[in-house]
Amino acid sequence: MTDPLALRVVRRFLAGSVLAPNSVKAKPKKDKAKIPGKGTFFVEPLDDDDTFPPAIDSFEIVDGWVFYHGTNGSEGVVGGPQRKLDQWADEVKKFREMRKEYGHAKAKPWTVADGGEANVNAAIEAAEHMFRLGGVRAEIRVWIEGGGKPSGSASGGVLNLTNVHLGGSGSDYIGGTSLSIPAQVGAHEAAHIVFAHGAGKAKGLMELLKKRGAEGQDALSMYHAVAGHFEGVMEAAALYVLAPNKLKVAAPDVYEATAHWLG
Repeated sequence: MTDPLALRVVRRFLAGSVLAPNSVKAKPKKDKAKIPGKGTFFVEPLDDDDTFPPAIDSFEIVDGWVFYHGTNGSEGVVGGPQRKLDQWADEVKKFREMRKEYGHAKAKPWTVADGGEANVNAAIEAAEHMFRLGGVRAEIRVWIEGGGKPSGSASGGVLNLTNVHLGGSGSDYIGGTSLSIPAQVGAHEAAHIVFAHGAGKAKGLMELLKKRGAEGQDALSMYHAVAGHFEGVMEAAALYVLAPNKLKVAAPDVYEATAHWLG
């Protein structure tokens, strides 16, 4: 007699499904995945800045997890429902083929000859400041990717900063605060690594941001408003490092909660 479960698995394989049960069951941004030889990673959703299909070079199945390799050198684990995971995998493969067809270059390491040294230094200094506050150590890699804007990603013990040499500033932060984009990227992404090493200490900040949101109080930034309170925690950390006095005036409760986490 044919095993119904085995038959379903065969049908999924023939249909091109991703056979990664741990990634299917996982809750992104809450669960962690241990990858042999790589370390422990927070499971990421399928549509973040560093996990949406165009940003992925390749992926593999490791112990039931979907482990990805980004075009900028980042690595991590993604999770989601089977149907969405299959769609994500199909799109990753399509973009990979497009890069082969049109010769799209991968990210390359930044060098002083590429310019923007002051911007790169600002991003690195902000990240290192965050690491010191959090009591963690991590490798920082700086990349250039054609046509992209300043961005970053944190995976395991590696912080990848991409196109931060381009510079710029943004003023969509609480209280009209303006921040250097390279420094904000460095601080925000470094905060992800600090959070991964001690999420419990940031619980009070997370609860406060949820409470403020429920009361209709201002988000800390446009990104916080769009991406939710998990990213809001990282935005609070970046403001605490880069503009502490302005944060203290605009949102003293957030300042105190962030100080409890990082201070």
